[in-house]
Amino acid sequence: MSAALPVLVKPVTGPRQRLHVLTLTPFYPSDDDDAQGCFIAEPLRAMRELEITNSVLAVRPFYRGQARPSAAAPSAQWKKYFSLPGGVG
Repeated sequence: MSAALPVLVKPVTGPRQRLHVLTLTPFYPSDDDDAQGCFIAEPLRAMRELEITNSVLAVRPFYRGQARPSAAAPSAQWKKYFSLPGGVG
């Protein structure tokens, strides 16, 4: 026999706003390495099916060069940042 759990969230009536998620990550699939950051990209596909909008900001140090987006992963905006290799400074 199971007891009913109390409802903690009331149902929303009227028009709903869509949820928008921002993902900021240094790990994201690129054309060079499709497996890097696949654990970030896979849930984004599932969120799209749930009608959750997402934006991805993938960052990498400037010394690693330009990343080419992976065709298999959801689109992302790539940005570089200043960093010295090996944690110098």
